[in-house]
Amino acid sequence: MSSYFLDRHIAIRYPLAIPAIEGVQEAKNGLRDSQIGALGAISAHFVLKETPAVVTMPTGSGKTAVLMLTPFLLRATRVLVITPSRLVRSQIHDDYKDLAVLRKIGALDAVQVPAADNPSVHEVEGYVKTEADWLAMDQYDVVVSTPNSVSPAIKDVARVPEGLFDLILVDEAHHSAAGSWQAILDSLPSAKKILFTATPFRRDKKEIKGDFIFSYPLRKSFESNVFGQVKFEAAAEHGFASSDLAIATKAAEIFAEDRRNNLKHYIMVRTDRKSRAKELHELYTKNTSLKLRLIHSGLTYGYIKQTITKLKKGELDGIVCVNMLGEGFDFPNLKIAAVHTPHRSLEVTLQFIGRFARTNSSDIGLAKFVALPNEIEDEIGKLYKEGAVWQDIIQNLSASRIDEEVVTREMLSQFNAPTESTEETVDISLYSLKPFLHVKIYAPAFTPDLEREIDFPSTNKLVYRSYSPELSATIIVTQEKQSPKWTTLDVFDTIKYNLLILYWNEEHRLLFINSSAKSDDLYELVSESIIGAVTKGLPMSDIVKVTAGISETKFYHVGMRKTQDSVTSNSYLVYSGPNASKSVTKTDGKNYQRGHVFGGGSEAGKPVTIGYSSSSKVWSLKYIQVPSLVNWCKSQAEKIRTALDHTTNSGLDHLSTPITVDSLPHNIISARWNDISYVKPVELAFEDASGTAVRVPQLEVELEVDLTRTTTTEVVIRLLHDNFEAEVGFSLSHPEMFYPLSANASDVFLVSGNQRATLLERLRTRPIQLFTADFARLNGNQLSKKDAASLVTFDIAQIAPYDWENAKVDTSKEYDGAKHGYISIHDHLKQVYAASPTDFDVVLYDHGSGETADFVLFKDTGKLITIELVHCKATKAKKAGERVGDVYEVCAQVTKSIKWTEEPRTLLKNLKRRFRKDPSRFIIGDASVFDTIEDRILAVGSIYTITLVQPGISKSELTTTTGNVLAAANDYIVHNNCEPMKVIGAA
Repeated sequence: MSSYFLDRHIAIRYPLAIPAIEGVQEAKNGLRDSQIGALGAISAHFVLKETPAVVTMPTGSGKTAVLMLTPFLLRATRVLVITPSRLVRSQIHDDYKDLAVLRKIGALDAVQVPAADNPSVHEVEGYVKTEADWLAMDQYDVVVSTPNSVSPAIKDVARVPEGLFDLILVDEAHHSAAGSWQAILDSLPSAKKILFTATPFRRDKKEIKGDFIFSYPLRKSFESNVFGQVKFEAAAEHGFASSDLAIATKAAEIFAEDRRNNLKHYIMVRTDRKSRAKELHELYTKNTSLKLRLIHSGLTYGYIKQTITKLKKGELDGIVCVNMLGEGFDFPNLKIAAVHTPHRSLEVTLQFIGRFARTNSSDIGLAKFVALPNEIEDEIGKLYKEGAVWQDIIQNLSASRIDEEVVTREMLSQFNAPTESTEETVDISLYSLKPFLHVKIYAPAFTPDLEREIDFPSTNKLVYRSYSPELSATIIVTQEKQSPKWTTLDVFDTIKYNLLILYWNEEHRLLFINSSAKSDDLYELVSESIIGAVTKGLPMSDIVKVTAGISETKFYHVGMRKTQDSVTSNSYLVYSGPNASKSVTKTDGKNYQRGHVFGGGSEAGKPVTIGYSSSSKVWSLKYIQVPSLVNWCKSQAEKIRTALDHTTNSGLDHLSTPITVDSLPHNIISARWNDISYVKPVELAFEDASGTAVRVPQLEVELEVDLTRTTTTEVVIRLLHDNFEAEVGFSLSHPEMFYPLSANASDVFLVSGNQRATLLERLRTRPIQLFTADFARLNGNQLSKKDAASLVTFDIAQIAPYDWENAKVDTSKEYDGAKHGYISIHDHLKQVYAASPTDFDVVLYDHGSGETADFVLFKDTGKLITIELVHCKATKAKKAGERVGDVYEVCAQVTKSIKWTEEPRTLLKNLKRRFRKDPSRFIIGDASVFDTIEDRILAVGSIYTITLVQPGISKSELTTTTGNVLAAANDYIVHNNCEPMKVIGAA
């Protein structure tokens, strides 16, 4: 099939442009390096591929000539050129109409393509409403249009017939991600497509779809004098009535000076609103002698073209403009910009600067930009700083952003074709994925298999999965049907998609999981699936290192966890504000450790935000593309494994972090379920000693450390409930930390709704908390310990000596089995309380599995209700004071009691449940009196006292070791808003 470009493609010539060297050679027209490189890349691309091609050429580097030569090079039949504006549309139409640009540089053989031999060119000025309108264009070689005239995304525009155009050229291609532009490209799937732009990136991060085949650096444009010198002229606001007047006066002075130097320069006054433009036009008219004319999109096209003509003829000194005359506008004499409102994006700023940096005219000099200097630290702010060297800044900014775009596409291309997909997701654009920058980090013992199947819950359907072995990353998309809780009708069901990105850093052996659904259960499911074993997150001492390298830090949220275990309202304290870390004091550092942190600062000269928490999560407040997420994770891995200094020079440095230990602390005396068990209570299911299936609340199953069998390498923990007992071991050297010691320990299950997991599996991620005699808390391998120096010496006045022998109490028996002529400690206390009915309103004997305490005493004082929790332990020593183990055993009860003091309703509910099963638990009072006391507690409040009954503690022979244990227990109790501890011991 014959066509203009096919018939004349052999007429292309490639003369090289030669710059003038004074006294050596004259300048010679021809193609520049940038143009030859672009043409070569286009030719090579379409030899191998049919995908759209993206060509990046800085403003002024000869893009128009490449745009015009491309149809010859590709032997096109009919070309559709898409431009961003009517002005550029007309300009390109005129360029194609006579090919003057190509003839001037000798790119077409003058014999084979004489001056009169030109393509037929059509400029689309209205809407293409019918297929017949389209077909009427088959008489043209080139059709030039804006998107609004030809895009099927526009109402009343007919769809272009397939095959009408075999080449689409898009000018200013960064617009192509917009719907109207993309619709044109999609409507001609078989046509070759080339997208030209000076800035191949968008502020909104939408994808410019195509292969980046050529990118000419702005630095090269400066070196070859294609992109002229530019200078920032800072206007001094001082002495002027307004900043606008300061800019106008400075611009007028520069204009006058340039004209005196025989430079034919013109001025553009730039702002962003029509109302502001009108104000500025009046200001310039009143305060300067400049002849300016106002143009904006509200004026007719004819008026705007007339204004441009007057400008080029020299009838005007310049124009006042609202976001116009940017892309594609070619007038090299436009050399002075009065910037009253800077652009907010880098891509538009570079386009704007390019309009003034052209060099293809003989009577022009340095381009100048007049604006007020500012203190903004972003990309654009750097340009408008006093003394800014624009050549250096814009070269670096442009190169950095283009390189970033190229690297992003290269990294995304390394993902394999999806192994799982649906009709909706098979063509998903990975470029379009922008996950929130939030990860949970694991340090597995085994290398994860990122291609291993993940057994998602039945409510989740896997709809996309792709793996990149080069990046060691996997992208997963799942689909979940969600039903609102307020109805049972399916019609209101919705579909929610979740994005998961898994990244394995082999060098530092860290696994990063990013998920749009931030569920701990999901993190655990995914990590266990791809690792093949339950894996813990990182300790806080490692997580805090992510702040390394960040200067000028300010923390807006600082969460602090009580160093010593606490259930009171201030057990977790949060400071919030513009610089919340200033509120953290050295005193806080003695009582609290870091919990979660979020703030910001500067890293490598750029503003950053950073947050982390004790749950091994790290985040930053931004949405970024997948390659950027991978690179960010690499950076965090490097910090976590190698950073030596992560001081922040803020109050945060006062707060310690839990210590990672590899050996057990001595004197572990008690165990308690993980804190989350009290927040999200579940049930335990097991078979008791008779083989009966039992399902009870987890908190009813008691934990007890077997002190006689616990060693320096292993803690033996007993699980107790009525007719059930199981044993679990804990060791820091064991790969799973928690493991069964009794056969039935493996058959204890956690049940929550329809979910069921073995207790041992859950303990690996939500470990039982262990407490030492000084009330340090061990959570997995993380030890939290209060500063010993802050501990107050125990006051022996808190010990009430009791004559157990005279009372005929067998102190070796807590309950039952007392020797002849004696009674047990419990039976004796029952008698004591019963003999004093006026001392208390209610006395409950609560001993047994799931107990609150052995005895619970209530007294209405008229103001507050006092609640006393009494714990009893027998002594195994023949003489009081001989055995420190007696003290450990009774103090171990403190950690259990404290949880009941947090919320009175919880305590009361547990007691009511128990005495309704066994009313004989009342020693004083009954259910009716209890209800009265309950109402009073809820009305006036309560105060708690914890009493330890241990005949083995001697007041007169209190040792330093025993005193320290009691001091730690008392400190723990007082810091949980209870009254000082009482001890009933021996003389």
